[in-house]
Formats: sequence, structure tokens, C-alpha cells
Amino acid sequence: MIYDLPFDVVFCPDYQTETVIDGWQEETTRGYKHYFAEKDGMRYQILVSKENNWYLKTINISSEPKTGFVGIRFLWKNTEKDYTLVPGIYYDGNAQSLLNPIPKIDSENPVFEASLSAASFPTVLMKQGNIGYHYEISPMSSAGWNGVALDEKNSSFTVFAPAKEEKIYRHQGFNGTRLPYTWNCGDIISIRFSRNEFKCETVCDLFDHHWQKAIRSDFYPAYNTPKIDEDEGAKLVRDWVYEKHSVITPKGEPMILNAFTNVEGSWPYGGAAEWNIMIGWCDGTMTALPMLKFGGKYRDFAVKFIDFLSTNGNSPSGVKYCVYDGEAWMTKEHKEYSNAYTHCRFYSDYLTYLGKAIRFEKENGYSHPDWEKDFERGIKALTGLWKREKDFGIYWDLESEELKTTRPLTGAGSFCVLALSEGVKIFPENEEIRKCFEEACDVYYERCVSTGRCNGGPVDIKEADDSESIGALTNALLERYKLFGGDNNLKKATDAAKLFATWVVNYVPPFPCGSMLENVNVCGGVLANVQNRHVGPGICTNSARFLYDLGKETGDSRWTDL
Repeated sequence: MIYDLPFDVVFCPDYQTETVIDGWQEETTRGYKHYFAEKDGMRYQILVSKENNWYLKTINISSEPKTGFVGIRFLWKNTEKDYTLVPGIYYDGNAQSLLNPIPKIDSENPVFEASLSAASFPTVLMKQGNIGYHYEISPMSSAGWNGVALDEKNSSFTVFAPAKEEKIYRHQGFNGTRLPYTWNCGDIISIRFSRNEFKCETVCDLFDHHWQKAIRSDFYPAYNTPKIDEDEGAKLVRDWVYEKHSVITPKGEPMILNAFTNVEGSWPYGGAAEWNIMIGWCDGTMTALPMLKFGGKYRDFAVKFIDFLSTNGNSPSGVKYCVYDGEAWMTKEHKEYSNAYTHCRFYSDYLTYLGKAIRFEKENGYSHPDWEKDFERGIKALTGLWKREKDFGIYWDLESEELKTTRPLTGAGSFCVLALSEGVKIFPENEEIRKCFEEACDVYYERCVSTGRCNGGPVDIKEADDSESIGALTNALLERYKLFGGDNNLKKATDAAKLFATWVVNYVPPFPCGSMLENVNVCGGVLANVQNRHVGPGICTNSARFLYDLGKETGDSRWTDL
């Protein structure tokens, strides 16, 4: 046992068997102190490069191949007051207490395993009491991606090479158990890791440490050079949307089709409807607003599209149905109806970007009474819901005379809070809207930022912690500061942004030679959520412009870099 270093070394020949390496000896070579042990034909060496920084080297010194996983294990306390983070993978359990626990640690087998290929940064942060622990890990070895395992039952945290992952979640894109590595005679596998302590009284302190210390690594570059000019790229996308997705239906209705249809034959998982729009999330006013800004024929079509949206699809509850297939809106009678289509995000996105469109058009001398009437109707529905329930929930009853939540809590209501910020701008004299907006900002800050748990934003993965909901909440909190000022309001927006930053890939991952992603630079990509683990250059169709605004308000250029 290494008495003066806070970890054990283990070797696992398979998923069921484990050997703790003992009998360590100390020796000095070329002025460097290191520890070594030999067991079952393997030699293990630990080099202390500097304080709290180590290298573990494993060598097969026998004539026979050795197959398995090598791991470095630390104690892991997980009391109710503690918090553990693996950025992009694990946010203190990955499930709210009152919600469907996916992908929460299985109570019958309380082990969370994941490859660091799924992390936005190869690090683990833990808050234990008033002390924070920051572990930085080399993401890969010559055996492939390294991985982490959090074991509640044995109160341990382990780094494995290669990644040891038997419990696989759906939508991960990996359908089997990860294979162990085989060391032939003389083969060497090395893992670099470090461990540092810092004062950590709140969960927000943990995210602040990640922002201050782990935003850059001494070992991996953080850069990404655009391959196309922004203006040129915007025009290419504009023309693609106009030519491929902007249509007049056989009924004469102007529609900008969303991405999940077969309009381009590129969506292999369903969505066969010939005519299909969503009012938000991936379509609707979110797509129409930039078309408006380009003017000319693009604006003309966008105006017609918003005219159609603002005068159709109203439900009894005061908000809209979220999907239209060219024949009918997505009511309970629709053949493709599911509860997912009552998610609050669709309408909140619609309302947010409708408000932006109204303000943009007014600035350019245009007035749209139908848009304004529909926007006022929606803001009234949200403020009414807030006054009754003090929550925006995740699902809504669209058939009730007054809007009701059918499932409470989560961070999904962050999109509603952002929509209310548009209401404050368009109706600045309305104290009721302002009161609801500010109350909601405080409630969602305490629920999602103070706890380090923000989930419910993605429509497809409803219960998982995600970047989309915390992105919306950061945006809303920053809008509050821009509207009303206040140092505390700026602090809350900055706290939220530091949580959002954990979803951004902030190093250049060294993808394996010969792999599909070899030499692909995903630095700056945003991981969607802890379950499906896909990455894209944005917040699932939402803008990250709030990071530029935050950089301007705080004077911290790192927000602009992010």
C-alpha cells in the first residue's frame, strides 16, 4: 500500500474480478523518486512529477499476454450535502428526486461508468463538506480512451485505462461492453493524473473553480479556427433554408419545414410526414427571425410564415399546439400524438423569438397587430400559470381552460423565464410581467444553479441534465441584469454561465488514429445532455450570443473566447 499517496492501484482481468496492487517499494532513478510493485507478470510504476501530479506506468514483464483494465482508485464520499461532477457526463446523480431516474445510478448496482470520450473536459470535481477536489486526467492512453467509475456502494472513484463501461445507456451510440486491453510482452500503458484541493463552501464554488482552473489545460490545446467566414456561412444556410425548407403547401399555407422531416431524406429514425413544422425547438419563429433580418424575399416569406403561426394552432389553454403536419395540429386526436408534444419548450421558444421578431420589425418601421395580439395572449398565459403554481413544469395540459402543468419541477421552465424577458421588453410598464419574471429568475436560480442540477430542456431526453436548459436560464438571468442592473443579478447570471461552461468541449480531444473522428477538432462544441452525449456547434438551435454579452458586462474576455 502506498501510505503517502491518496489512492490505490487495481488490476481487473475482467468485469467481475479485481486485484489491489500491494507490496510497493520506493526507489530513486536519475534524481526522481518513484514507487514500483510487481504482481502476476505486470510491473507498476508511479512517478511523482511534482506535488499532486503523478504518472502510472504499467508494463508486461512476462512472456505471456496480459488482458484487463488498470485503475487508480480514490475514496469518494457521496453524502446528501456533497456534489460530484464529471463535465458533460455526471451531475451529482443525473436525476431529480421526483422524476424518472434516467440515467441515474442503478440502486441495485450503484456504479456509474463512462468513457472520457463523452466528457467535455477530462476532469472530475467533488465537493466534500467545505473542501473541493479537482482531478485532471489524461483522456487517452495507447489502450484508447480512459474512463471513470463512481461506485456508491464502495465509496470509491476510479480512473480506468482503457475505459471500463459495462452499463450502457441508450442513445449513446455504443451498443456493447467495452473490451479490455491486452498487454503483450514489453507493452506499456501510462496514465497521467493530478489531484488538487481548494476551498468549496457551495456548489457554485465548484463551478467557479472549473471555470478558473480547468478552462485551460497544461497538456492539451484549446483552439478552433473557423473554416468559413461567418457572413458567408450565414448566407449559405439562409439559401439552403429558403430553397429546401420554405414551401407553400397544397392548401396555400406558407411553411418553413423543420429538420426532422423527410424533405431531404436524411432523417433515418422517423419523421415521415411530408409537411411538418414545429413552432419552436427546431423551427417556427426561431428559423423565421434570421430570415426576417436578411430582408428581401427572405423577409417576405418569413412574414407570411409568422402570420400563419400567429393566427393558427391555438389551444383552449391559451398557448399553441406545437406541431402542424399540413393537415392538422398535434392535438390528442392526432395519430402521432405523444405526451412529449406538450413539453413547455416548444411554445416558450415560439414566444421568445416572436417577441424578438416584433421588436426587430418595429425598429424598422413595420407593425404586425396579429403578432402582437398573439404575443400578449402568450405572455398572459405564462404569467397566469406562474401566479397559480409558481412553476412552469415540463409538460402542460393544453386542453384545460387555464394552462396547467402536468409534471412539475425540472429546469425546462427556463425557456419560459426567457420568454418572459421578452414580455418585459415589449410591455415595460406592466409590473405584473416584471414581478413574475423576477420571481421566476430567483426560483430557477435556486433550483438549477445553486444545486448544480438543470434538466428537462431537451424534448427527446426529458429527464437528463442538459446544456439547453441551463443555456436558456443563463440567457434569462443575463437579460434580467441588462434590464434592471444590480451586482447580485450579474453574479447569478455569471454563476449560471459557469455551469453552462461545463457543457462546452474546451480542449482538442486526441481521437484515435484511423477512427472516424481522427483530426476532427470539436473544441467549442456543446454536449447536449448526459444521456445521448451528442455534440454540436450550438445549443440545439439556440444562440449562445449571451456569452458575448456576458463578456461585455463583466469585462472578462474568456466569455468571448468561450
